[in-house]
Amino acid sequence: NTNNLQDTIDWLGELKTVEKLNILGGEPLQNKNFTSVVNSITSDELGFATNLSFKNTKAIDKVLSLADRYKKIGIVVSIDSTEKNAEFSRYGMDYAQMLLNIQYLITHAPDNVAIRFNSVMTSITIRDFDNTVTLIDSFYQQNPNITWELTCCRDPKIMTLNTLPEQFKPKILEKIHSIQDRKYISGLDMIVGAIKTSKFNKTLYGQLKHFLQEFSQRKNIKIPVELE
Repeated sequence: NTNNLQDTIDWLGELKTVEKLNILGGEPLQNKNFTSVVNSITSDELGFATNLSFKNTKAIDKVLSLADRYKKIGIVVSIDSTEKNAEFSRYGMDYAQMLLNIQYLITHAPDNVAIRFNSVMTSITIRDFDNTVTLIDSFYQQNPNITWELTCCRDPKIMTLNTLPEQFKPKILEKIHSIQDRKYISGLDMIVGAIKTSKFNKTLYGQLKHFLQEFSQRKNIKIPVELE
């Protein structure tokens, strides 16, 4: 609603200045009014989250062009898994294009742009954990200022680690153990605790299988994990 947006801009203008401006979404960089909103108020820091699944890098350029205005810009990039797992888990994502956008961001970001990758571990995305570690580590090698934060899915219940079959857990725990000394990663202890305390729920797993099968048929997309 144009009137509501103008009301927001007017309200921010009345505040004049804040310590940090956080833009919530949706996908804020897809909003044509993004620049108008951030330009309506002075702040030391700007923060927002994005999945960077744009068709080109114009939206990224829009943010980078603002870098001189702020002491710090904090960008949270949501990426939970890789390849077909990622495209299934975030339906509509073009994984190859997202990678190009990430590469562009991490290689063009000035020092005052802090990039944090955020991953939500569901019983589907965590099966791709090994590949996700390799991917994020490759970003870190290019830009050692990046960080990576992991968290666990708590809702919907069919996506929690209570629907992760037991045979997958040892390999995931082994991988986590091998990367625990990497200072740019946070949340590993929480993932370990969630894996060790989760209890496989056969009823929830049946509901998960039904959802995955129905979703894959409706969207004509292949289920990226093995179902028992």
